[in-house]
Amino acid sequence: MTHTTLSIRRLARGTALLAVLPLAAACSGGSTPTATSTPVASAVTSTTTPTTTTTTTTSTMSTTTAPAAGDLAAYCATLKTSWAELQTLTGNIGDREGLPKALTLLNRIETAAPAEVKPAWGDFIGSIETTASGGAKALTAAMPRMESAGTKIESHARTACGIDLGS
Repeated sequence: MTHTTLSIRRLARGTALLAVLPLAAACSGGSTPTATSTPVASAVTSTTTPTTTTTTTTSTMSTTTAPAAGDLAAYCATLKTSWAELQTLTGNIGDREGLPKALTLLNRIETAAPAEVKPAWGDFIGSIETTASGGAKALTAAMPRMESAGTKIESHARTACGIDLGS
């Protein structure tokens, strides 16, 4: 049994599949699935008095808080744990269900990233989002930016955190 690990380049290739999914669906006459976000819990409360009615709606979303930007040890820890979680998604990153999970993890890493690598994470995530929503032309346009950001991220992870994100 061969176990492959996720690398920045593999992640970029996986998201590139998203550019061709809409094209394949259009050719087959099917429809492209859409991602949805669902609140974890919501409640509606109504209060009626003789002269007024007040309705209050509250929602809670499941969120994960990343460490404040600039804390290198916290960034490295977030990078290590989030990258390990991304490893479990490797078969699903190129589909519409796996992408939101991957983006959540990547955004968690970006939030924790120190100033010297934060722009690279922003470029990398932005490229993935552009590719996912823009098709083949967007993929072609985004790849140089995605590869450049990936190279910076890999280098920084290796030198600052001692983490090898693969090649």
